[in-house]
Amino acid sequence: MRNEQRDGTQLIGRVASILRNLPLGTGPGTGKRLVDLSKATGLNEATLRRILQALVRERLVVRDSESKRFRVGPLPLELGLASGYLARFSTQRKPLLKRLASETGLTSVLAYRSGLESVALIEEAGGNPIHVRLMDQAGRLPLGVSTGGVALMMNMNDEEIAEVFELPVYDTIQLTREELAKRVHRARELGYADISDVPIQGIRGVAVPVPSYASQPALVLSVVSVRDQVQDENIPQIVETLRKYASKVSEAVAEA
Repeated sequence: MRNEQRDGTQLIGRVASILRNLPLGTGPGTGKRLVDLSKATGLNEATLRRILQALVRERLVVRDSESKRFRVGPLPLELGLASGYLARFSTQRKPLLKRLASETGLTSVLAYRSGLESVALIEEAGGNPIHVRLMDQAGRLPLGVSTGGVALMMNMNDEEIAEVFELPVYDTIQLTREELAKRVHRARELGYADISDVPIQGIRGVAVPVPSYASQPALVLSVVSVRDQVQDENIPQIVETLRKYASKVSEAVAEA
């Protein structure tokens, strides 16, 4: 009986590790190869293949028929929506976003990754209002376009970044694919995203990913204002404050 319990607990841990290391993307070419997933989880390919086959049957994981790559399936999202978790999480985090906006004087935004998009979840105005409701004008955008969308790509490797920007949706973006990739690479070097004018002219935003046990962050925290109100000399303090609040959001996720 003890061996069975140990084996069951070990299997649950392995499944959690696999899901944490799988991307959420839905476009062609997205997903992780078996060999890369094996390196990320420490599982040998034979064991990993058997577990993935079971996860695919249960719709926890999807395997692309052409690329043979794996990504998170629809069932986790369905379960999350059914639980009402997102709505409760949003309501519970509003006071935290209000404190961040009050401390910085800037509009604070908490966004999450949905497939290959960044979606604004909470927006709280600071002492320097921007007279633009971000959730209306830039509430849902492809990854790499908004400040938060850039920060959500910071943990991707070069191959994953290139695959995302190859998708047709980026044909209509104001910036070229090369310019978008430069944004992500710069954010990766800095450890935070600092974006001006695109997607909204005259607006500057700074963002950091919310710490996560997953290989790719699912949440991102930003502060945004009119470009002239965010001075270069203030960026280090803004980033420090953002990271402090991002850690608080991460703790809240773990406790939920």
